[in-house]
Amino acid sequence: MFLDTNVFVYAAGADSVHKRHCVRVLDAVARGTLVATTGAEVIQELLHLFARRNQHAAGLLLARRVMDMLPALLPTNTEVMSETLALMERYPNAPVRDLVHVAVMMVHGVEEIVSVDSDFDGFTEVVRISPDRW
Repeated sequence: MFLDTNVFVYAAGADSVHKRHCVRVLDAVARGTLVATTGAEVIQELLHLFARRNQHAAGLLLARRVMDMLPALLPTNTEVMSETLALMERYPNAPVRDLVHVAVMMVHGVEEIVSVDSDFDGFTEVVRISPDRW
């Protein structure tokens, strides 16, 4: 399974309706009962989000924790970006960051994404699993 950025953000963030579910998912990864991965672009998103909030130290800490938990990040390369362009033609209104994640998943043979983001439900190439249903 591919872990979306929001799983890490909610797990590390303030109490919310999604927090306990995201923490449960990450606990399962840490225990080895859930085999998961994520992409290099997720780390970029985390750093970007926390930098925008002027919370650089928190962003660095979270990015390092994610990389410690999932050290084999799926890369974004030319093949992924070519697939992103093809996806953009099929889904012109989809968020570009979501398109990149879907392309990474397709290129690397990952079919399921754990995410709070229901935008992933609009893609036929992947299946979204909400953290509360995992």
